[in-house]
Amino acid sequence: MRYSRILIFLTIVTFSYGNSAFETNCLGCHIANQQLFVFMQRYTLKYSSETNIKNAMIEFLKNPQIENSIMPRGFLERFGVKQKTNLDEKLLSEAVDEYYVKYNIKNYIK
Repeated sequence: MRYSRILIFLTIVTFSYGNSAFETNCLGCHIANQQLFVFMQRYTLKYSSETNIKNAMIEFLKNPQIENSIMPRGFLERFGVKQKTNLDEKLLSEAVDEYYVKYNIKNYIK
């Protein structure tokens, strides 16, 4: 029994070591790459600049409400509104920064 607990602990440490705030806190639920591109596309269309996009994402993640969501009503009825983040300011900012770099549509249009 003791060895199985040690093995579980080591497995958790191994898989979480070196993962970014985005990988650890976002990809568990948002595993569909296409979905993440759609979110970025909608934020880009509405907010355009990098600063405005990141600020809007951070504000939504801190206080997710239907009224401040960029997603259409049908999406929200099907999947619901996400729960409020429990990340501190630093980790939330790091996660949003990484998301912006990985899914920014400007990086894929050439």
